[in-house]
Amino acid sequence: MRYQKGFVPLFVILLIVLGIGVTGGGYVIYKDKQQQKKFQADLRNSQSNTETTQGQTITTQPTAPTPQKAESPKTVTTTWETYKNQEFGFEIKYPSDLRVDPKVSTDLMLLGMKSNLVKDFVFSLIINRHPSSELTSETLKQTCDKYRQAEENEGKLLECKNVTINGVEYIRVVQELKLSGGRGVTISGQSRSMFLIAAIIIPPAQIGEFSNILEGVLSTIKF
Repeated sequence: MRYQKGFVPLFVILLIVLGIGVTGGGYVIYKDKQQQKKFQADLRNSQSNTETTQGQTITTQPTAPTPQKAESPKTVTTTWETYKNQEFGFEIKYPSDLRVDPKVSTDLMLLGMKSNLVKDFVFSLIINRHPSSELTSETLKQTCDKYRQAEENEGKLLECKNVTINGVEYIRVVQELKLSGGRGVTISGQSRSMFLIAAIIIPPAQIGEFSNILEGVLSTIKF
């Protein structure tokens, strides 16, 4: 399948974080050597629950799950570390159990993070300080359509919507990944003159634990 111009597939971001070199202002992406994992769980609730009573079949709508309240950024980031980059003029906080690996070229900054505790968890933040107008003007519908077209290669699109973090509007995409059997979450948008793409790969066992970590990290960014 051929991807549309400007689209950054999540598995490409994963490969960049796992092995990237910066040469001549460009990135060299190495092959991913991870073995594919089998899909380990049915990650979606059925649209209705069916109960059978005395030969009668009664269909009832599922009870809406109680939304989990995300901890406030002040609480979440109390023990987090701070990364600062003078060249791009920003700082950001991140969980203390993550290892930071920054890569810089002329226009792009890649901040890759890996967990000391969860082997297959990967976080990446790409900052483009001279984004193209095509990238910054992309609508929610255009972004969602691109991810739907990539479903065959990457995995099912579960969510695609606008979110606001610290007054900045982003597009949040959640995918059911074929590569690892977990979740992929991507948040993209423009903050001041910078265009940000933040992405995480969440292993199946940690889906609930890490689902909101992107919002937590982006809530701490300062330019």
